[in-house]
Amino acid sequence: MNIVVLRGRISSAPVARELASGSRLLSLEVTTRDESGVAISAPVCWFDPPAATAYDQGDEVVVVGEVKRRDRKSTRLN
Repeated sequence: MNIVVLRGRISSAPVARELASGSRLLSLEVTTRDESGVAISAPVCWFDPPAATAYDQGDEVVVVGEVKRRDRKSTRLN
């Protein structure tokens, strides 16, 4: 089962963009704190959010979704 619940604050200005496919993407950086108070940030992508969606830096959010990892192969430069 791959279910995540993340509660925190949006730590940078959300970025909305339209993809070549026509889908919309809203990118958020959500920061939460562990038991000792250390800040932990996680990137969050929301595909095709409702048109009236408006979030600002500092807003508290609860995100429910799943983890999807993107493997990025490094390029070796000589």
